[in-house]
Amino acid sequence: MRLLNRLKFRSKIILGITAVVLTFGLLSAIFVSRIATQAMLGEIKKRGLSLGLSLAARTADPLLALDFLRLKNMVDEVKESSDDIVYAFVQEKSGQVLTHTFKDGFPVKLQDANQVATGARQEIQLLDIGEGDRVNVDDNKERVYDFAIPVTIGSERLGTVRVGLSQIKAQAAVRRLLFIIFSVSAGAGLVAVVLGTLFAGTVSRRLDILRKSAEEIVKGNLDLQTGPQLKRNCWDIKDCRRPDCPAYGDPRRRCWYLVGTMCPECAAGGFEQKIETCRECEVYQEMRGDEIQSLAEAFDFMALNLHTYIENLKEAERTLTRQQQLFKTILDATPDLVSLQDENLAYRAVNPAFCQFFGMEEKDILGKSDDQIFPQVAERLQAEDRQIISTGAPMSKELLLHSVK
Repeated sequence: MRLLNRLKFRSKIILGITAVVLTFGLLSAIFVSRIATQAMLGEIKKRGLSLGLSLAARTADPLLALDFLRLKNMVDEVKESSDDIVYAFVQEKSGQVLTHTFKDGFPVKLQDANQVATGARQEIQLLDIGEGDRVNVDDNKERVYDFAIPVTIGSERLGTVRVGLSQIKAQAAVRRLLFIIFSVSAGAGLVAVVLGTLFAGTVSRRLDILRKSAEEIVKGNLDLQTGPQLKRNCWDIKDCRRPDCPAYGDPRRRCWYLVGTMCPECAAGGFEQKIETCRECEVYQEMRGDEIQSLAEAFDFMALNLHTYIENLKEAERTLTRQQQLFKTILDATPDLVSLQDENLAYRAVNPAFCQFFGMEEKDILGKSDDQIFPQVAERLQAEDRQIISTGAPMSKELLLHSVK
């Protein structure tokens, strides 16, 4: 799991798509191959039955007439009609073989290997033909599907027709079908992996741009472009010529993020108030992209707004610094005793005249209250200060003090 978490996002997408496609393709190929195999074997058996039934129907008259030449011609014709037919022969009612297609002699055990029960229409067995006269269903040398069809006229049984279809050639056809199925599945999986790789590359590349933009923000660079540069902007689409509109001439921020846009269709307020109306606008319909593009555009808007906010803060800081310097200059230049206390009555600023009069350093006064500096009169001074804070009214009085020097 830790190794998987360390992989790149692109690699995760490729691995995920590959795993899904291969799993689906493999399962589909297995299920389809089983169904197709059963269907093909069923068709092979139907074909064998069709051949056997046809031969049985045609051999009825020659059997009655004991015309062995016609019977021989019929079984030879069936044998030569297809390469997968291993043999064909005809038996009389007692089981005696009347004619067959074997060139090296008839295998004796094949005669009774597949018997049709009385009243049955056909019998199918998978037999194994060995050397000589062996017929062994457990041997693996050459397997055949043996079809036994009774030859009847009315309710009278005249004999039996036997046709053997090679299992090897039937399996070869099944293997060809399986090869085609698995080849198509593998090809589809390969195409899906290639397309998934291209898709993953596109997504990861766009996410990488977002990552680099975030790193630039961490470094302090807020002047960046993450979203795509569009070929047409809102003033081009609307044929707008209003330079006083905040969206006019700004290709980096989308108009639906900006406050105070001047299109008649635009709602008042910011993004939250405008977006429902903007979704119906032709500008939004043409300029909007997918979720990643929307994220990038919102990221750019946030970065630019943050940049503007920081610049405003810096300007405010510079203004405060100038005012603080001016205030300090005024305090330093006035001969009067001037001090500044906060809401807790702690001293925040004193001028040099104040320090000189009381014979103290500025650092010994700042941050302290009257009870720490002037304990003798602290209670009266703090009572007056609290009255000023509570009422907001100025207080003016005259005191006669003697310097400590």
